[in-house]
Amino acid sequence: PLVLTGSDDMSIQLWDWDKSWKFLQVFKGQTHYIMNLVFNPKDSNTFTSSCLEYTVKKGDNYVEYHHGGDKPYLVTTGDDRLIKIWDCLSKSCIQTLEGHQSNVSYAIFHPTLPIIISDSENGTVKTWHSSTYQLENTLNYGLERAWCVTYSKNRTDIGLGFDEGSVVVKLGREEPSISMEVGGKIVFTRNAEVVTCNVAAAQVFAQTLKQSPNGRSMTVCGDGEYVIYTALAWRNKSFDTVISFAWAADSNTYDVRETALKLKRVSKGPLVPAGRSPDYGGFSNNMDNLILRDIRVLSKQEWVV
Repeated sequence: PLVLTGSDDMSIQLWDWDKSWKFLQVFKGQTHYIMNLVFNPKDSNTFTSSCLEYTVKKGDNYVEYHHGGDKPYLVTTGDDRLIKIWDCLSKSCIQTLEGHQSNVSYAIFHPTLPIIISDSENGTVKTWHSSTYQLENTLNYGLERAWCVTYSKNRTDIGLGFDEGSVVVKLGREEPSISMEVGGKIVFTRNAEVVTCNVAAAQVFAQTLKQSPNGRSMTVCGDGEYVIYTALAWRNKSFDTVISFAWAADSNTYDVRETALKLKRVSKGPLVPAGRSPDYGGFSNNMDNLILRDIRVLSKQEWVV
């Protein structure tokens, strides 16, 4: 990987991590101290820098890219107490957010929630709607100057750094909103996504689910039985008694263990000589890891036991 560094000599340098930090290139053009550097997440061949000269090559105190693929935006902060949203394609400022009463240290687009989070040197933290750009909330924990914000990609927690400590805040809830119609149709939302699905009934009390490697079949195991359904239409394809069930890698073969010493192998493909093939997904003796039994049969023929 490549690493960018910036310093008070107003230069930006590029280094190669894998080649013992070999120096590759120097970038010049800023006329004040370099404050922040960030690679473009959509194009790793470009990056953006910010410095104290109030220019965006691009930024002032801090600069950050929008995480979504639909908006080629940057957010920058500065000592003018303003937050600015820039369009990377047109290279123009499309929105200015006003409200901070001191130098703005940091601002980021949240990766999943539709908000912008900013903090400033008077200790306030503000959240803004990333579509309407309206101020949503203002927080102040009394920990002196605020310097940084970070987030968790898979959760709604954010971390805030101050002169006198740090704070972790949970924004909203992580569970999706769900509604179900009388007919069994489920609609649930998470962030900006809306998903619909239908409830289907299983013929056994489900204790485990095993999806075939190609995703076209689903096995429901429970109460000493298994049932194989088609993943889309949820049609019953096969069922029998079982202790354990395992799919093979080709998704056309599966093994079932009926008792401690009785195995079955079912294949929808051509017959293969007996033996443990590379795609074997069967069962073994836990004591000495020996194969107890390995039988392969053609589909639509009688089971071999």
